[in-house]
Amino acid sequence: LYKELQNYFPEENLELLKKYYLSNSIISQKYYIYYDIIKQLLKKTNVQHIPIKGKYMIENYYKDGGCRPITDIDILISASDITRIINIFKEQQIISLDNYPDNFYEKYLISRAFKNSSEVGNALIDVHYALINNKILPFKYLISEDINFEKFINTNNQSLILVFHSIHLFKHSFSRMIWLYDIYLIIKTNNID
Repeated sequence: LYKELQNYFPEENLELLKKYYLSNSIISQKYYIYYDIIKQLLKKTNVQHIPIKGKYMIENYYKDGGCRPITDIDILISASDITRIINIFKEQQIISLDNYPDNFYEKYLISRAFKNSSEVGNALIDVHYALINNKILPFKYLISEDINFEKFINTNNQSLILVFHSIHLFKHSFSRMIWLYDIYLIIKTNNID
């Protein structure tokens, strides 16, 4: 990739891109550590989940954590498990932050010291219990029902992922170019018309 980009960008821009790539790689690795902690915890307590948004996009489309920034961990669970998640996280001293019941997700902060390092880090975890919530304006005019864990897990339909990412981008006023590129990747990779 670097050699290919040399034909299009001046050297100083390539150095900047290289720094962004390395920074994204390091941050992604830390978030993967956090995700593994959450994954093991949920597995031990029999709570099914799937990663969504950044982690999902990296695993399924980018294939390289350096190519896509990640700022939190988003997981989708069944709404029937939300009380269990709250209790499990409380037991593990994972801190609950502002909750957004109208948005169908809970926000948590996990802190830990990294092995073989003096560094202590934090990670935000967003636990979603509806992929798309049709009770929020203007989404209630766009979709007829919530797209929840069970519906998604049973179909694994990339069109649902596309709708989710599109609504997410809209909800945040098109504030991040990477989210627009995520949508492009989903459309192009899956030949969605």
